[in-house]
Amino acid sequence: MYWPCVGQMKANPFVVGSTYIFVLMVMLTLFLMITAVIGVTAAGRRISGHYVQFAGLYDLALAGNERAFFLLRQEVERHNQTINERVKQRIYEDGIESHLLYRDGRFLLGDYFLRLFREEKNAVLTDFLVSNFSQGIFRDARGRTYTGRYFSYSLNVGTGTYDVRTYLFEPRLSGYRVRSTARKFIGDQPGTTTAVYGRIDWPVLIHQTEVIPVTYTWRYTPLAWFMAGAYDFADFQGNFSGLSHRFWQPENALVITDTSSIDVQPFVGIPTLIIYTGLLPLHIYGASSFSGIILSERDVYIEDIIIEGSVVAGGAVHLVSGAFVESAPDMLFSIPLAESDRRMVFDFLGLTRFDQAGVQTRDIAWLLRYVKITDFKLDIDPLDDFKPQLIQVQQIAN
Repeated sequence: MYWPCVGQMKANPFVVGSTYIFVLMVMLTLFLMITAVIGVTAAGRRISGHYVQFAGLYDLALAGNERAFFLLRQEVERHNQTINERVKQRIYEDGIESHLLYRDGRFLLGDYFLRLFREEKNAVLTDFLVSNFSQGIFRDARGRTYTGRYFSYSLNVGTGTYDVRTYLFEPRLSGYRVRSTARKFIGDQPGTTTAVYGRIDWPVLIHQTEVIPVTYTWRYTPLAWFMAGAYDFADFQGNFSGLSHRFWQPENALVITDTSSIDVQPFVGIPTLIIYTGLLPLHIYGASSFSGIILSERDVYIEDIIIEGSVVAGGAVHLVSGAFVESAPDMLFSIPLAESDRRMVFDFLGLTRFDQAGVQTRDIAWLLRYVKITDFKLDIDPLDDFKPQLIQVQQIAN
């Protein structure tokens, strides 16, 4: 009988081959993982090496644009009064009435003021840029050439030098185009340049500007009533009985009363308009002098007073005890009056047609008739209503 020896069994060749393959696959996977780690680390090191060249460049370029915005805004604020006076002078020279619209009791200027304001604002800024900044030529990525004014500065730090340059290109009506570049020099080697574009714009007017008259004057020559000093038997167009009483105030020096005796002493020093609506003769007394205009449908007695201005009566004017009237044809426009009361008086005297204007008219000469506006103020402040904005800031290259 045959007995096999223990330990003499041969290995299966298929099992041994599978083990070798498994080991090779594990080693290959480990090799790929190690390669990936080394590659990522190398890329990170390269990025870290370049980071020092462009870190903070966008912020520096953006700060250049914001600096330009601040300088332009500050210059306009500093010359605000000059700009406004230039605009008003141009409006006077061009004839304000041709640009006005009268609507619902208000004079409106439309966008004419805004156009003039922008032109004068740009003139101030152009002088500022020419006097303070260098002229240069810039070529963009597409090869287009621009001419503008620029300022630049360098900032030295431990790792190199930052160079920043800001261009302001030729103005449009609304504002300027601005471009800032920033790059870093390490030694003599320039790094990557970052460019940031933007626009500095003054906004478009979204409402019509109201013109508030301050001073009127005669359109041609004064009416005869105000040339003669004392004018008898005037033919008034207005209805005296339809006038409401007014009490005198320094800022609105209008008196409308039916009291037949008036002491003018409280009015001394301020040109005053007195309209008498009573049925009896009017007596004026109480001071040695009076500046202003007196209107009465009845006889008027002036007692020992020198009057500078006019006395216009529907009856006779009686100068008693040395009283005298010295003509001042423009006195009507020297009396401080609220605009509503001024228009009422002008209409009452037949000088204007505010009560006939309706809702709207562009025929300002017809409306104002015998008078015209010579000074005015606006219901806006350009510094408040037209604040500039830095807009469309975008990074172009890095």
